[in-house]
Amino acid sequence: MDEEVKTETKQLPILVMTDQQRLDSATTWQSYNAMETTKQRHFDFLNVLELKKKNFNLDPTENDKVVLEHLLKDHDLQVKHFTAQSLALKEKNPETHKALFIYIGKINELLEGHREVH
Repeated sequence: MDEEVKTETKQLPILVMTDQQRLDSATTWQSYNAMETTKQRHFDFLNVLELKKKNFNLDPTENDKVVLEHLLKDHDLQVKHFTAQSLALKEKNPETHKALFIYIGKINELLEGHREVH
């Protein structure tokens, strides 16, 4: 008799936030998305510079370095903004804050292993 092979799949709860929680957390959610966007933009430009080095043995120009520095500053600013928005939401509405972070965590968990790593 062949043994039945069971594969275990990770079950995730349904990502649910109430309509009111979505409204109440909209500014914090937008800040989170801005932070993620600036992070990705910084990593994308780093990747461009790495490919130039790998494929053409070209070092970053002074302009490249300045652009990279500004992209990092953009991201740092968005991190600070998201942190401030998050703390304000937590103080004003702890349940909505918790729901938003569960939502963010589950989205990241679902995407784990499917994102390009830099």
